[in-house]
Amino acid sequence: MAIVGTVAVTILAVAGYELITAPARMVNKCADVIKAWGQTKVTITSQNDCLEVKPAAELVFAKVRVRSILKYQTTVLGSTKIIIGHQAFDIRLGWDLNDSFKVTVQQANKTARIVAPPPKVLTVAGVEQMPVILYRDDGVINKLTPEDGFEFSRQLRSEAMKSADLNEARATAKEGFEKFFKCMFELQGLAVSFDYADNSRPMINFKNADTTK
Repeated sequence: MAIVGTVAVTILAVAGYELITAPARMVNKCADVIKAWGQTKVTITSQNDCLEVKPAAELVFAKVRVRSILKYQTTVLGSTKIIIGHQAFDIRLGWDLNDSFKVTVQQANKTARIVAPPPKVLTVAGVEQMPVILYRDDGVINKLTPEDGFEFSRQLRSEAMKSADLNEARATAKEGFEKFFKCMFELQGLAVSFDYADNSRPMINFKNADTTK
């Protein structure tokens, strides 16, 4: 009888514990469900399509690193939104060999004349992956949007392309370009001259260069 009594007490104790703790467990489960429901869920689907493959041949003779600092703001109905930030860019200058060149070699007087377009910007690459934002502020009714961020990045790149340092880089590119071709032709005993024509002048493609012997 004593054993039966002990078992009965144990069963009653377990039943009482379950009865008391059941509401608490239910509340905790509900809280977990609400937390999971309220969390931000991000799903990314990626697809890459090959649009074009073509030969590329470039002579890069100068690289300049510039930092563009920009204050971007717009005002609507007296409400102003603003972004202030900066970003560094590596700008490479040189020649695309798919452009037109004209090379004239005259063996009789031992001369070579190269007509080429001026050096141009070949690539612009951000040193930082994203602009460095120093300050940003919404207007009362004129809120910042993702489009503002895109426009801010575009203007940073555009301002970098206007840098006065590019003039020095173009001079450096010309110096390297001339040194390259002088080494090539002077090995053949030819004196080399250069003419940097603008793009509006007709020129012969380098592959079909006019060579007079």
